[in-house]
Amino acid sequence: MNKYTITITLFALAIFQFTACEDDDIPLPQSCEWEITQEPSVIDSCFERPRLFTGTIIEGDLVNDRRIRYFNNDLSSEDLLYFITKLESNGPAELYRLDLCKGEVTLLETLSTMSGSNLRMNASRKLVYPRFLQNVDLFDSNTLESTNILSDIYVTDVAWVNDTSFICRQDVPAGNDFELRWIMYNLEGTLLDTLPAEFVKASNQNGSQIAFSTDNYDGEQDDRVIIYDFAQQATVAEHTFPSLSEFRSGFLLHWLDATRLLVYTGKLIALYDLPTDELTILLDHRECDNVVYGEVAAQLSDPNKFFYLLKENFYDENDELKVSYDIIQYDLETQEEVKLVF
Repeated sequence: MNKYTITITLFALAIFQFTACEDDDIPLPQSCEWEITQEPSVIDSCFERPRLFTGTIIEGDLVNDRRIRYFNNDLSSEDLLYFITKLESNGPAELYRLDLCKGEVTLLETLSTMSGSNLRMNASRKLVYPRFLQNVDLFDSNTLESTNILSDIYVTDVAWVNDTSFICRQDVPAGNDFELRWIMYNLEGTLLDTLPAEFVKASNQNGSQIAFSTDNYDGEQDDRVIIYDFAQQATVAEHTFPSLSEFRSGFLLHWLDATRLLVYTGKLIALYDLPTDELTILLDHRECDNVVYGEVAAQLSDPNKFFYLLKENFYDENDELKVSYDIIQYDLETQEEVKLVF
């Protein structure tokens, strides 16, 4: 497949809104001509990955040195993406910035044993993340400085509420046992609120709202989305749709715009329209063991485009098993998929 460069001129279409009191100071997205190389993305194979006699899956050799685990957009610029690579699940994580205008990749920091399942920068380009599943650290990509916020807790995930507060899913006492709950803190580590136990996976911010998925372990019930407004400190809407998840981990959510959510699991990506309760499956590889979908992120300059992370095992021309990790741009209007080459 020959690589070629597509030059795209993007115009800022809307002002992205946030809840922090200093919102007016957030710079608006700037348009530019993307110089990053792109090529069509086509999945042309579907197979079950080989396994050892123990059942362990055999992974292919990396086609490059980047095993991208998480990625996300920059809330203050339409032209920047961030991604994290980890060669070992419990090893150090390297945080990179990808400049789409220049097609350049910059290593920002090596984060010591980052855990959790997402990468979310806030509007001030700060990252809050769990470390060793026992600490929560704050990394400022502007100053490249890290600060410890919480220690000696069991935490699995984090999400920003606004520029000055975040939530983390952690173990809390429940009778004679413990349960995972979302707890809200400020950047000094002061506990602000405890959210309902049924909230499982948290989306990105939509103004003062975050969408949460709920447990559906057996896959026989309808999947449920709960929208919580932090300004009102209350649930403002609930939605259900036929179950998509085939895994205990459930499904993940990402706001595409103020009325639409991207719903995704490891095997499919769907678009959920809140006003009409219409669910449209965009990408579905539930039958392909060699294809896995990861994070998704809205393209701030165009409400009909988004990015997603694709992990694909494939056999090359020498019949050798390989694995690639790529960031793909998806166009809702044309259904075209384009890989970012960097």
